[in-house]
Amino acid sequence: MAEAHRGKAVAYARTGKAREGIALIDRAIEIAPDDARSYGARSFIMGSMGNFDQALASINKAIDLSPQNSKFYLGRARVNMKLRKRRQAMKDFNRACALGNQNACTIAQDIGTRMKSRQ
Repeated sequence: MAEAHRGKAVAYARTGKAREGIALIDRAIEIAPDDARSYGARSFIMGSMGNFDQALASINKAIDLSPQNSKFYLGRARVNMKLRKRRQAMKDFNRACALGNQNACTIAQDIGTRMKSRQ
């Protein structure tokens, strides 16, 4: 049941109807409060609405529940980039990379190269 709510909520966000997805994702969390994926989805939805502080709180909860999931660190890195917290973002890109997320490795390398060229 929680998975169905989560899927619908993310689908709403992807079609520009994130507000409609909030109630669904909150219901998914209510049904399965220890499911990190729902907090990750909530972070995605909040971020799509520009609510980056709430997105950060949700992705932090996802990481607390599932600290070995590289996708959550990648998500937090992206939120931190939106919040202009580049150092924290780089730590998370590197953590996601260390956990095997090749996309995070590529992003971390690109950002590192750009930071060095600015010095």
